[in-house]
Amino acid sequence: MIEPLLLLHGAPGDGRLWQPVIEHLKSDVEVITPTLSYFGDSIWPDDGRGFGSERHAEDIVAAAAAAALQTSSPYLVT
Repeated sequence: MIEPLLLLHGAPGDGRLWQPVIEHLKSDVEVITPTLSYFGDSIWPDDGRGFGSERHAEDIVAAAAAAALQTSSPYLVT
């Protein structure tokens, strides 16, 4: 089984930050690179009052769930 690797971007980046790295890793791990809310090209769901660590934690949990990582322990890189 290939281990999952969740790569998180910082401000002001987005998931595309990791593209140069993905090519080197994809044969060894399952690479997941979500773009957190309020970053990248995504449309803001509100006027910015939802921006914060709680929202980003929800995004990380959702990315892990979408990749079916509940049964595994992904590695996390920020």
